[in-house]
Amino acid sequence: MSPGVLTFLPFGVVFAGLEMKNLIETERMLIRPVRADDLAHLVCWWNDGEVMRHVGFPNGLGITMEKLEASWKKWKDDPVQCRRIICLKSEMISESGCVTAPIGETNFHDYQPDNKQVEIGIKICRPDLWGQGYGTEALAAMTRYAFEALGVDRVLLNPSKTNARIIRVNKKCGYRIIGEKHGGLLMGLRKVTWSSP
Repeated sequence: MSPGVLTFLPFGVVFAGLEMKNLIETERMLIRPVRADDLAHLVCWWNDGEVMRHVGFPNGLGITMEKLEASWKKWKDDPVQCRRIICLKSEMISESGCVTAPIGETNFHDYQPDNKQVEIGIKICRPDLWGQGYGTEALAAMTRYAFEALGVDRVLLNPSKTNARIIRVNKKCGYRIIGEKHGGLLMGLRKVTWSSP
């Protein structure tokens, strides 16, 4: 796959022996809906203060597996607003043939099809991979998916005011500060000003 190429696979495909639906593929990663076997990663990340401090939870969320499983059952079958796991292609298959650890998560939320608007949340949850362009690549892919597959005219982000790294990533992807929301910044990008990679 050449740089800048993005593939959307809304139908079921088999990758590494696993059926995947609503797959977003970039040059270096696959973004797919969360499965039951991913929940342990989410619990670990959401309870990690280092990962969660950038989204306003320096002590983590204190979420239990039981609470997350109940929540996952409510959104797992929603093709738009389900959470998605970000995996590096280079780490997808271990020597034993098993799928290895994901690196982060992303999701669409506050989807308003009548207003043609959606908000994106995104985190690279492995600190050893911060600053290597994975967040930029994932955000660009999710933005493109929102405009091309969901057909929205506007995409919003709500980063913490103190998270300089994600604000730079957002600006690199074309987002601009348009206000404040929930004590953080509100950043937006309209399809008419977006340039496809």
